[in-house]
Amino acid sequence: MTALLYPFDPKGCCLCGARAEPTREHKIKASSLREQFGDQPMVIVRDGAAPRTARGAKSKLFHFETPMCAPCNNERTQAPDNAWDRFRRSALELVAAGREPVAAFDEPHYWPTETSHTMAYLDVLRYLAKLLCGHLADSGAPRIERLTRFALGLSNDCPILTNIAFDATYRAHAETFGDHPYAAHGGLVLISDINTQRPTGFHSAVTVGGLQCTITFRFDPAERLALAADYPEFLSWCGERARAAVDAPVPTEKWMQLGFAYGDEGV
Repeated sequence: MTALLYPFDPKGCCLCGARAEPTREHKIKASSLREQFGDQPMVIVRDGAAPRTARGAKSKLFHFETPMCAPCNNERTQAPDNAWDRFRRSALELVAAGREPVAAFDEPHYWPTETSHTMAYLDVLRYLAKLLCGHLADSGAPRIERLTRFALGLSNDCPILTNIAFDATYRAHAETFGDHPYAAHGGLVLISDINTQRPTGFHSAVTVGGLQCTITFRFDPAERLALAADYPEFLSWCGERARAAVDAPVPTEKWMQLGFAYGDEGV
């Protein structure tokens, strides 16, 4: 019987668990960064830390710490990578025209056909799921079978929700400074039960220019039971952060920056 969750392995692929042929995946796709910034140096700004300079899209500063094996990174997720590139360019054209970027999915490329009714659409979501897997691994979370199977194209049962919109932070900056190169990611946000402080899911986001795509995963009941039974240390880690967030609530502006609906239980 297939497990629902697998133990975190810092040397294992965040998608399949293999230790052979490790590579490093970008938190923001290199092609996205090149389109935004070209060859110019970039400055990475993080809350509570001094700005850091990155000398190009291939900088190791943009990589996840946990590896992804070469077959997963270069072959099994190639179609989602390409789908993301196509979708991103169409969505940014809509943003530049003052239209909602989610309308990119209205293109004929995503229309149902007799042979492939949703594959192009699902491949965009697979790319987003892959990013969430990377953030989860960098936080030491167990590997979630339902999420990784979808990211690898082994299942069409999409386990994530996404909101595709104009990035609020970029909009505020653009109103002051005009259009400019910009990219960001949301790290990993823990979603927890407000009463028990137990994890119910995770959230992240990726922004390129004015386009923001949020990524939200919710545990199903069986996964929550497996987490409680087999991963007490990670459960405790989540509880500590949930309690810390009760003592020091996240500011409203930060929720907006993450593309998160304010009022949801998260850390």
